[in-house]
Amino acid sequence: MPPLGGTATAYATAIGATYPVLADPTDGVAKGSPWNGATLPGHCAMAPDMTILKCWTGHGEDTQGYDAIKAHAGL
Repeated sequence: MPPLGGTATAYATAIGATYPVLADPTDGVAKGSPWNGATLPGHCAMAPDMTILKCWTGHGEDTQGYDAIKAHAGL
């Protein structure tokens, strides 16, 4: 079951997050993304309006995501 808002809040407090920690109790983001769940870990870079910019899989640096965000910002 995806985490609820209270779980995200508790997690953010526990780790001292200085950035948003989000919850998706309906699993809408994963269902709306092109990632099919077959390969882990799945990553998606999202714009502030929640538009999916790019999805990919793998470990290590997230250069694909950074590049997608920079391109979206016109950098």
